[in-house]
Parts: sequence; structure tokens; C-alpha cells
Amino acid sequence: MSPINKPTVLYISYDGMLEPLGQSQVLSYLEKLSSTYNIIIISYEKQDDLINIKKFNSIKSRINAANIVWFNLRYHKRWRLLSTLYDVLLGTLLGLFVIYKHKVDLIHSRSYIGSTVALLLKKLTRTNYLFDIRGFWVDEKRESNGWSNNSMIYIFLKKLESILFSNAAHIVSLTIAARSEIQYNLIKSPPKDLITVIPTCVNLEKFKFDPKCKEEILGYVGSIGEMYDFKKTIEIYKSMSKHIPFLKYIIINKGEHELIRNTLFKSNVDMSMVSILSSDHSDMPTHLKKMKYGVFCYKNAYSRLACSPTRLGEYIASGVACITTSGVGDVDNIIKDNRLGVIWDRDKSKLDDCILNLIQITNDSLYIKRCLEFSSRYYSLDDGVCKYSKIYQKLLKH
Repeated sequence: MSPINKPTVLYISYDGMLEPLGQSQVLSYLEKLSSTYNIIIISYEKQDDLINIKKFNSIKSRINAANIVWFNLRYHKRWRLLSTLYDVLLGTLLGLFVIYKHKVDLIHSRSYIGSTVALLLKKLTRTNYLFDIRGFWVDEKRESNGWSNNSMIYIFLKKLESILFSNAAHIVSLTIAARSEIQYNLIKSPPKDLITVIPTCVNLEKFKFDPKCKEEILGYVGSIGEMYDFKKTIEIYKSMSKHIPFLKYIIINKGEHELIRNTLFKSNVDMSMVSILSSDHSDMPTHLKKMKYGVFCYKNAYSRLACSPTRLGEYIASGVACITTSGVGDVDNIIKDNRLGVIWDRDKSKLDDCILNLIQITNDSLYIKRCLEFSSRYYSLDDGVCKYSKIYQKLLKH
């Protein structure tokens, strides 16, 4: 049984706890918050993850160890619109049961679908919710699906977005760029303290720099679909290979290996220097310790204002020098202002010049010191937990 005197927070996440993102960007926070609050999670899990008994039991044990209550619903994706509506309905019904049984004091909702459930629960139970936006989801969908600004579904979802913002007791944004966009363009006259910026944080106890492990490796971590421009990373690797002999390209990805191989083959990449791996999140620190360079590239789009790439924080904490394209959230300022890598702006700089600059930065004796200092100042998980706790305390007083 949970202690009676602690406030109870219901956390609703459309990202699964069995996914790497759920483990790094949800559980890592909630485990620490559970010492002060009774935490209950409702998450949506993919079928492939649910049938992986070893993974399920491992995460379930981790959650139980933190005295967190976990309700896992199955994520549905067939007939996309109907599936999402069905997921929202199931989440709302389960949420009603949880709120009344566990006397929930506050809802913390992650992303737009989780917050749609939270909005319905607020209307039904008058329980306030914290909207953790994670990104401009509606515009991500417009950009990936090719919807026009005048399409009915886009207009409807933008209206829903406005309702989610206006009904939230507080909003958390990943980036300063997104906070400014919400304040000046998406909400009419919001209170000054309505939005808090909390970037994707990193467990600095796990992701560490180890000079003995470093090899001439360019690393890519994560998906290559929709939002990402994987072909640009190949262009970067091929150019880097001209300046760094025997440079390896290690790609850590789940479920897209065949597509990655085909894309690399069509780009005439020397496959003898490439490794394509799958990895549990618990093994990621070991992989990143070996990498000397890290790459990620997003497609240029409005929704990128709200992106705070998880991999960037993990790269920096591990002493991995980053090379990426411009226009993603606060990334340009983070990398440029702190000399933690290079930004490749195709309109303003040549790729070869960027790579020579990247090599120069990694050879700087103060580079690692800058990485460690910036990580502890900006990406600290403990600081992120402290910010969330302050928001909880503020909302629970009302």
C-alpha cells in the first residue's frame, strides 16, 4: 500500500514504459519523484514489447521497486484514427477508475494523446492536469502526412491543441524556442509562469566519459523515419571518412535494419565499416562510451522548434562530439555557444569545413571539461526532477 500522507499523481503516457524513450524520459524521473509522491502510471505498450517476457518482467520489477503502480494498456495502430479514438476511450475509462480508487490529486499527461485523456478526465472529475507537450505533435503529423493547412483533420487537431493548452493548469516545453512560440502565437495572453522549460534530461550516473574506451567511431542512435533525414547523416559519414582513416559508422536502431542497409547500399557506403545494432536502453552508456563522434539530422520543418533530442544530451554527457543540421529547437545555441560540436548549415557552410572544425574541437584539451560542465548544468536528471516537483507543489496548492 502507498503511504497515505503523500499526494497522488496519475501519469498518463502514450509512450510505452517498455520503449527506450519511456525508460529514459519517464521512468528515470518518476522513480525519483516517487519518494515524495504516490505515482500511478497509465501507459500504452506495443504488442511486440508486451510479449517480450524478459523485458516486461525487468521493467515491471524496476517499477515495483519504486513503489509505483503501473497500468499498461495495449497501443493500437491499425485503422489509425479509430485506433487512437479507441485508445483515448480506454485510457479515459481506466483513468476514471484510478482517480476514484486512488484519490488522485493531479494528472501529469505526456504528449497530445495522453493530454486528450487528461482533458476528458478533468471535465469529468475536475482534476487538474499538467500538459507535458514533448513536441508540436499536430504539426509533426501535418508535415509527415502532407496535410494542407486547410485540411479538415488539421483544422480539427489545431483546435484540439488550443483546447489542450487553454485547459492545462501548467505546460512543460522541451525548448525555449517552443515556449516562445506557445506564448506569442498559440495561447492568448498566457500567465507569465504558465510554461516551464525542461529539456530531455540524462542520468549522469550512467552516461559518463571514459577516455580509455574512445575509438574512431561516428555513431547514430534511434529511428530514421518521418522526422529524420538519414541520407544527410550518410553524406556526413562519407565526407568524414575522407578526413578520418578507418572511421567506423555504428547505427543503433530498432526495427529498421533492412531499410538502413538498403539506403546505405544505394549511397555506395563501404559496408565493411558499418555496424547496425539493436540495443536495450540499459546498454546505451556502453555503446556511447566508445563513440568519438555522434550525428543526427532532422528534416527542416516548423515542428522542430519543440525538439530536444534525447541523443544530444547522452552524446554530450559521454564526451561524444556532435555534428548535426540547423533549425532544431535550442540545439544550434547549445552546440555553438558551448563548442560541443558543429552545426552544418548547407546554405552557409561547406561540409568539409564543418568536419575539419569538428576534428579541431575534439582535439581541444578543454573539450571534455566543457562537456561535463554543460551536462551537469543543463541535462541533470536531478535538476529536471526538482523542476517537476516544484510544479507539482504549485498545482497541488490550488
